[in-house]
Amino acid sequence: MPWKYFVDVLTKCYSFDIIPKKGASRVFVRQNERFNADEPHGREDYVSKEDRKKAIKALIRLGEFDE
Repeated sequence: MPWKYFVDVLTKCYSFDIIPKKGASRVFVRQNERFNADEPHGREDYVSKEDRKKAIKALIRLGEFDE
């Protein structure tokens, strides 16, 4: 999934706030739930599988999805 769409879905559809950190790291926050994701740079603009899993787990804990 391209970074732009990853951010759009999490911020617009699931009401996460995004907070920049050092370097490429970004923190997504909603209520008491937070997770880090690295913004890709260079040729590949796709979110890593690990960061996609973090987002899914956060959404499950928030009750947005069933396991």
